[in-house]
Amino acid sequence: MKKWDIKKIDRDIVILRRTAAALFVVALILSVMLLICVGTQNAKSVPPSGSAEGTGEVTYAGAEAAEGTDTTPEADAGEEDTGRKEPSVTDAISCADSDDPLEILETLSLESLPEQTDPPADTEEPSTEPPADTETDTQPGGIWQGAPPASQGLSFRLQEDGSCILTGMGSCTDTCLIIPAVSPEGWPVTAIAEKAFYGCGVLSAVYIPASVEKIGTLAFAACPRLAYLSVEADNPIFRSVGGILYDKACTVLLCCPPARNDLSVTVPLTVQAIAEMAFYGVTGQVRICYEGTWETWQRVYIGYGNNVLSVGTVYCLGDEQRS
Repeated sequence: MKKWDIKKIDRDIVILRRTAAALFVVALILSVMLLICVGTQNAKSVPPSGSAEGTGEVTYAGAEAAEGTDTTPEADAGEEDTGRKEPSVTDAISCADSDDPLEILETLSLESLPEQTDPPADTEEPSTEPPADTETDTQPGGIWQGAPPASQGLSFRLQEDGSCILTGMGSCTDTCLIIPAVSPEGWPVTAIAEKAFYGCGVLSAVYIPASVEKIGTLAFAACPRLAYLSVEADNPIFRSVGGILYDKACTVLLCCPPARNDLSVTVPLTVQAIAEMAFYGVTGQVRICYEGTWETWQRVYIGYGNNVLSVGTVYCLGDEQRS
């Protein structure tokens, strides 16, 4: 007769009880997790307060009040106002108070586009006198009076005569650049190098002091936001009219800032030549008005690289003919 091992049986029973207890605990945990998942799904399926019942669409507070009401901001309505008053030249430069390039460009939009259909009503002979420096005052500093000190961080190169050339932005990040008459090292700033600011994407306006006597080719070219060039009234070589750079006698147009694409540019009757690359980067969107007649415009020398001045882009104010 086979004998049973009582001790072994007791051990097996204990193991079975422990296994059953573990399985019960696992089943309990799984049940709790299942209940949590079901509760979450039910909560998601309940429409939120204010929703369209049965449609699944949620309506937000205030939507009923907005329905049938014009919510267009006042600024949008102002875009249709063609009688918007342009700022005066005296108030144009507020660069010291703003670091926003877009705001600066808006501030520097000094001229509005002329009407495309109506010829000029004034039939009097245009004046051959050089235009007044509308953006400079008789006192030193011009419209930049009250502006902060000269821009810092610019790059300079010393010349043999003890003066220096401004070669570029260096570490400067100013949107409205105030070129100093003297470098931080004490060297007089007498020139701006060729392509000194070429392709600079931050410049919106530049102030040129009286000490600058030479500006290299393409010094301000390809600057997409540059809309205004100002020259100190005492400068013996250069002057600026309406934000455009000319020689002192206003006989040569030297540089039209690239960002004036959406504005009109008036070329004085005194201009006899357009410098090479003067309109570099200016697109056909700009409206160029010449104060003389079509006949006198034909005698104006136009240097290469001024494709925007091709036939069809210049409006002669001296007569009713548009080239």
